[in-house]
Amino acid sequence: MASSKSVLVIGDMHVGSTTSVCSPEPPMSDKDTTHRPSKLQKSLYNHWNACIDELLQKPDLLVVNGEPCDGGNKKQLGSQSWTTNLQDQLNDAEELIKLIPYKNIILNRGRGYHVTKEGTNCSE
Repeated sequence: MASSKSVLVIGDMHVGSTTSVCSPEPPMSDKDTTHRPSKLQKSLYNHWNACIDELLQKPDLLVVNGEPCDGGNKKQLGSQSWTTNLQDQLNDAEELIKLIPYKNIILNRGRGYHVTKEGTNCSE
C-alpha cells in the first residue's frame, strides 16, 4: 500500500557526460545536430524509465540532489562529454526530469566544478 506522502530523490545526473543518462536524441545546438547515445547511455535511459514505471504513486516532492549537468569538464578538456554546452546539458536534464510525475520539485546546488561557469550557477 502506498503512503499518503512520498518523496523521490535523484541526483548526480551529470547530463552531458558520455557515461551518464541522456534522452534518445539530445540536441547539440553548437553543431546543429543531435547526439547519438552509446550502448551504455541507451541502457541507462532504459533503466531511468524502468525506475519511473515502478513508482507506486506520484511523488509529492521530487528532490534533485545536485549536478543535473556535467559542466564543461575543464580538467579533461571536454573529452568525456558529448557536449560542453551547459544549456544543452540542462535542457536534456529537464527532458529527463519531465518524464517523472511529481507534484513539487526542489533542487539542491551541485559542486561548482559541474554547475558553475564564470560565476553563473546553472543550478539556479
